[in-house]
Amino acid sequence: MLDFDTVDAVLERLGLDERPEPTAAGLDELYDAWCHAVPFDNLVKLVHLADGSTTPFPNADPATFFDLFMVHGTGGTCWPSTLALHALLVALGFDARLGSASMRDDLAGR
Repeated sequence: MLDFDTVDAVLERLGLDERPEPTAAGLDELYDAWCHAVPFDNLVKLVHLADGSTTPFPNADPATFFDLFMVHGTGGTCWPSTLALHALLVALGFDARLGSASMRDDLAGR
């Protein structure tokens, strides 16, 4: 769970002056800001692997993801970004749920 101060700091970094309401319009506003501010990158993963670490990627935890985003401007790949966005949505009162799929799932029945 993200703490109040982290949520407000992230929203400010995203360029939002207020907490978005947990509505479709609020989701649109938040996701638009997210897409413009949070990079889809593998920088944390590359640094972690270059160090020779065998531990889980540090930005897989939403609090650490946002710490790194706030300090270095890094984002993440699909899982860290998704987990962080989910945590932010839940902290803002959205009824958010995690799911997973494969790009080839649509071909499974063929």
